[in-house]
Amino acid sequence: MAKIHFNQGDLIRASDVNSNFDEIYDGTGLDANAITKGNNVFGGVCSSQTISAAAGMTNITGMSGTLVTTGGDLLMILSVNCYKNTNSGKVFVRLSINSGASYWPDGTGYFFYINTLNEHNSFTWTRILAGLAAGSYPIQLQMQAANDNVLVNADDYEFLTVIELKK
Repeated sequence: MAKIHFNQGDLIRASDVNSNFDEIYDGTGLDANAITKGNNVFGGVCSSQTISAAAGMTNITGMSGTLVTTGGDLLMILSVNCYKNTNSGKVFVRLSINSGASYWPDGTGYFFYINTLNEHNSFTWTRILAGLAAGSYPIQLQMQAANDNVLVNADDYEFLTVIELKK
């Protein structure tokens, strides 16, 4: 069985998973040689919140948790939902790790573009975070709109699931 290797920041597409599925799944469960454990860091329904472009990166209320890891490479699966009600534009998303000691990804994070108004949009990223030291890390979801506002409410769900990869 060939070893699968992804690097930090690699975009993992469905085709990557599909073509390598036999190498990470043995037909009865997750291959113990590839994965140690999964951790749902946070997830659930949002409270109503308006995030203004002028405010910069803003914590999303209630979308935080604690990541406990034995260290090493982590498969991060982040799913976000939100909407815009005035102008279309970019929405930036990132995770604050360890109370802002670092950010994933660096800077303003990933972005997606919303070109429909008053329609909830869902986006998911799956990336490798390589070489995180063992420990317990507070994690907080942050968003920012490039223009005007981005909004979340009880129709929006945010999730972060982390899977530790074997060393």
